[in-house]
Amino acid sequence: MLNLGNKHIIIIGIILLMLVACSPTARHAILKTIFDGVPPLESPELTAKADTLKQVDTTNKDSTNVPDNTKRTYYHLPYLTKECASCHSEQHMGQLVKEEPDLCIECHVGLASFDMVRHGPVRGGYCSSCHNPHKSEEKGLLIAGGEKLCYTCHDQQLTEQTVIHQKKNKKGECLTCHSPHSSDNGYLLTSDACYQCHDKKVRDYSFLHGPVAGNYCTTCHSDHGTGSKGLLIDAAPELCLGCHTESTIFMNKEHQVPGIDDCLNCHNPHGGENQFFLR
Repeated sequence: MLNLGNKHIIIIGIILLMLVACSPTARHAILKTIFDGVPPLESPELTAKADTLKQVDTTNKDSTNVPDNTKRTYYHLPYLTKECASCHSEQHMGQLVKEEPDLCIECHVGLASFDMVRHGPVRGGYCSSCHNPHKSEEKGLLIAGGEKLCYTCHDQQLTEQTVIHQKKNKKGECLTCHSPHSSDNGYLLTSDACYQCHDKKVRDYSFLHGPVAGNYCTTCHSDHGTGSKGLLIDAAPELCLGCHTESTIFMNKEHQVPGIDDCLNCHNPHGGENQFFLR
């Protein structure tokens, strides 16, 4: 039996600890330094499969044939391939090499430029408030699925009181109309949110009203509900005068006729085949 000194035992222990804790790349480098004839490093894909044989991993192509009722697990690629040092400091346990969202944007480059209106967690850089950085049973590595995630911050009772949510979104499919990250529209509405229910033919006019052309439906309509017909945020002519100046409008002799106070009697609010949207 070998009689190893304490120093040798400590060195061997450190090496074994490094081999267990390090990423595949670092582990391979250590082995090559100590031993001759170390085979080439396995590809990350093969390493990932070996580490997840007992779990359903949708990042692997051979997991697509599992039954639909099987619970799937989604993995963040650095976690899956044990590249911990790509996100975590090796010198300080638990510390990230960069703060959110700068760390996330290094790989998710599509999120580097946001639209005008940002979701609160996005504006604050709190990516992990919605996404699990390691693994999840929800697509997108979300910490919860569907409406459950949204209602961790948003008041469910208050949301469900609105007209649109009562009629059109009973299943809690928030992303049908809202963008989870950013949007150019108020309330993080997607550019085609209104057309989930409303006919897109309104955009087929030769001339479009400015808000229609820019997809700014909420300039005139409340997205949830009002007491006005058509969910208008105000009645004509007050609504129209929010953008069109009264002095300019009444320079036109046609507008000077007594009793004309509803612009929509003559003008189509969405567009028309002439530049004044006359009916």
